[in-house]
Amino acid sequence: MKTGLLMFNEQIGFTFLLYFVWCAWMNTFLNIKHPLIATLLLFASILSITLWIIHLVTDANLREKELLVSQVAMTQGKNLEKELHTALIASTQILAVEVIQNNGNMENFEEYAQEVLSLSKVITNVQLAPNGIIQSIYPLAGNEKAIGHNLLKDDARKKEALSAVESGKLTLAGPFTLKQGGVGMVARRPVFLKLQDKSEFWGFVSALILLENLIASSDLQELQKDNLRFQLSRIHPDTNQVDVFYGESISQDWISSQVTIDVPNNQWTLIVGLPQSQQLFGSALVQLAIALIVSGFASFCFFYYVTLPKKLQHAVEQKTFQLKKLANTDMLTGLDNRRKFTDVLNQILQKPDALAHCHALLYLDIDNFKQINDQLGHYVGDQVLKVVAQRLCHHVSDAQSITRISGDEFAVILEYQEIDSLKARLSALIVALSQPSEHIPNSHRLTVSIGVVLIPQDGQDLTLLMQHVDFAMYQAKSQGRNQYCFFDRLMKLRDDEKIQLIESLKIAIEQNQFVLHYQPIYDIRSHQIHCYEALIRWQHPAKGLLFPASFIELAEQSGLINEIGDCVLAQACQFIAQAAPEKPIVSINISASQLSDPQLFERFIGIIQQYGVDAHSLKFELTETTLMQNIQACTNILLKFKQLGIQIAIDDFGTGYSSLAVLKDVPANYLKIDKSFIDQINSNTGDQKVAQSIITLAHHLDMQVIAEGVEQIEQEELLAQFQCDFGQGYLFGRPAPLDSIRANTKSINSQAV
Repeated sequence: MKTGLLMFNEQIGFTFLLYFVWCAWMNTFLNIKHPLIATLLLFASILSITLWIIHLVTDANLREKELLVSQVAMTQGKNLEKELHTALIASTQILAVEVIQNNGNMENFEEYAQEVLSLSKVITNVQLAPNGIIQSIYPLAGNEKAIGHNLLKDDARKKEALSAVESGKLTLAGPFTLKQGGVGMVARRPVFLKLQDKSEFWGFVSALILLENLIASSDLQELQKDNLRFQLSRIHPDTNQVDVFYGESISQDWISSQVTIDVPNNQWTLIVGLPQSQQLFGSALVQLAIALIVSGFASFCFFYYVTLPKKLQHAVEQKTFQLKKLANTDMLTGLDNRRKFTDVLNQILQKPDALAHCHALLYLDIDNFKQINDQLGHYVGDQVLKVVAQRLCHHVSDAQSITRISGDEFAVILEYQEIDSLKARLSALIVALSQPSEHIPNSHRLTVSIGVVLIPQDGQDLTLLMQHVDFAMYQAKSQGRNQYCFFDRLMKLRDDEKIQLIESLKIAIEQNQFVLHYQPIYDIRSHQIHCYEALIRWQHPAKGLLFPASFIELAEQSGLINEIGDCVLAQACQFIAQAAPEKPIVSINISASQLSDPQLFERFIGIIQQYGVDAHSLKFELTETTLMQNIQACTNILLKFKQLGIQIAIDDFGTGYSSLAVLKDVPANYLKIDKSFIDQINSNTGDQKVAQSIITLAHHLDMQVIAEGVEQIEQEELLAQFQCDFGQGYLFGRPAPLDSIRANTKSINSQAV
């Protein structure tokens, strides 16, 4: 059917091509004064052509179906004939040869028969009938009654049996109805043995073939999927009449084809038919209706084409305008989009007199917009964006561009005369945008942060201006939000330096540029070294030795403090392991950022185990301020460390706001009195009272006390009177690198207190 449809498509396509070419020619070169008459003439022409094409395609479709049926019949006939002949040869001929070779003695009949049956799926059983009397059947089950049956004396079978003996050739009896049910055929091959130079009839080798098995082995049943039907028939040898023994009745008005199948002593006829469904285009009336519809549609198109060209042109122009507008407009707010913003800004920068005019680029970001979206929903978020867009249009209506860049970010390009007037407009805009909105509940406040760059002072190309205004906007956010911030080159330079420092910190971690200096902590009573505090230093390849004040705060802001803290612990553990058997106690500082890391405990345990260090040789220090930031979380993780044997110290005590209620629950072993209380302890009675109170308080809480910043003997003596346990400061030793400390490790008091 593909050929017929292809022909139809080609004819229709060619016709419509000619039609549209003709329409174009008529409309272009002729001044049609009477389009209706031209349309009627076209209608008549197309109607005639369409009827002619339908006739051609219908005829081609019929011939195609006839060819298909003929090919199917020929293929199926050959397949069926081949299958039948293969089965007969595989069964009767092989057994006949075995009978002759064994001189009629078939003691191994079942073995031969089993092998024969395995060669063909259509053979049901095989038989041996010496002198025409059935003596052996395989398989025997169900066929026992046939044993002893004399084929030469059976009125129903002797005619075909005698014919086989007389001809000496294979004969096929049937198809006929079997006693055990079903329709089958019996192939009989006469066997002759040579005795004294002459052939004598020995008997028959027979095979029973079920017709259903034969049909099943072919593809005939699959024809129904293609709406094809088949019929098998023969000329009955007794009646000489057509005997239809399988299949369906094939009507004479069907498309059909028949082939002859040669079988032993007869011929079968296979007829394949295809029911004549409706013609491809139905009856003559339907064909006429199709032709009228096609002709009418084509004529209508022609009439429309020649009478409405101006309307079509107008529609195209209008659509083009709409598409251009859509391409430059934000669909949610109706403002310019990023594409239009880029065009406007580039036009300003490329004007010959651009430097003669002062322009400001405002970059706005809604503060905490993500919280509004997450807590109030995206619908409210969209309404907020619309409100901001409306307020911008109202308060900066003279702007050369008001743009929604993306998400909650907007941009405004303004021309200004004086910087003071620009600042006044910005302040008014901040106030206007932060007014309450019906879409936002009182729990949320609508504010914006605005970055401002001046053109051309802050840049003369789009990329640089966007970088600068984005930086200015984030500076406005970092300074508290709900304000504007002009781009500051010095501030940008400091920010760039900060970025470079972060990159240098990453390199320092990779290249192990961090080192530890150790400051001893002495037992005030025994004057022996109790432990060391590990103080980090950065051995910068260009700047030399840097102290923590120059990089620790930035390390915490950038999140690198965790990796640096791991390096500190690893070096401290390495020092403890290498100082064996003295086993010094080393104290390291822990920051709030580290304590907030959920993986801190597992990582620290891994490092301690890696160096095989006893946890009792470690002390963790955290400031009172760090402790108070999240008392519950700090207490939980410190308790886990303490359970391992690690000692805990609260550093800079007295500078924070901890209370006794909090302090009593902290799993600390030590309190370190801040240096500010020790500096004037000799002369300031207030500092003396504070220090003595802290020492007494700590002892009542089963904590020991370390005084920081001890630089004078008088300070040490006074602390000893107050029963202070340990002292740390220049009086006992300055922080020193590892090589200087190793010589003193023999004096370390390694017992944990």
